Amino acid sequence: MLTLKFGGTSMADAECISASAKIIIGRAEKDRVSVIASAASGVSNFLQDSIDSCIKGESVEKFVQELKQKHYSICNSLVKLHPDFNIQRVLDKIDGIFTEYEKLLNGVVAFSECPDTIYCRIMGMGELLSNPILEEVSKRLPGFPIVLHGASSVIPEFVEEINKYGGDMPNAIGIPEEMLRQAATMAVCKINIDSDLRLAMTAAIRKHLYEYPSHFDPRQYLKPAREAIEGMVEHKINTVLGCGGKA
Repeated sequence: MLTLKFGGTSMADAECISASAKIIIGRAEKDRVSVIASAASGVSNFLQDSIDSCIKGESVEKFVQELKQKHYSICNSLVKLHPDFNIQRVLDKIDGIFTEYEKLLNGVVAFSECPDTIYCRIMGMGELLSNPILEEVSKRLPGFPIVLHGASSVIPEFVEEINKYGGDMPNAIGIPEEMLRQAATMAVCKINIDSDLRLAMTAAIRKHLYEYPSHFDPRQYLKPAREAIEGMVEHKINTVLGCGGKA
């Protein structure tokens, strides 16, 4: 399988997205392809600036409106290029992301800080906003898969376990599993999950060392850690991604 990665400039506007689609079509005629799409041009830097500014107490609304305007503009331009582009279906999906973005920034303003998990969630929103647009475009192209990055859910029970046994992860949050289930039924065919595995492993290790403070042999505390990862992988494959038995 050939993997095609399109950076921010390839997702900058309707014309760039359409040009990327033509490349995908051309390669799909010769190879099986998967597609990795980045946030639209400038969005990642914009998200970083919004975090830095909100830590200083600046207005949340201006950042939310500017991010909305950028993506609404892309969608409106795609309607002009592709009259059958279902803009309302896309807006219904991305509006939920804008709502969450506003909520998270309000939290940053309130506490004058941005914990790592909130930071990662906000910085991943650019790609989340790109995916519904690509999904809608893909319906007008020969079928091709899309790859979703940064798709850990940061399951609360593991965060609680880590904090219970000496960790410090306040306000940890990730991508809701129901959103990943929906993505798995769309053009997205590969979902990258890492943080949830590390959380499961860390929680198991912290608990073991708390309960057995004399243990120092990695073979002792890595056994429950491996079992935790295996359990997480099984959960994601069967319950979230719906790909059990399809290898």
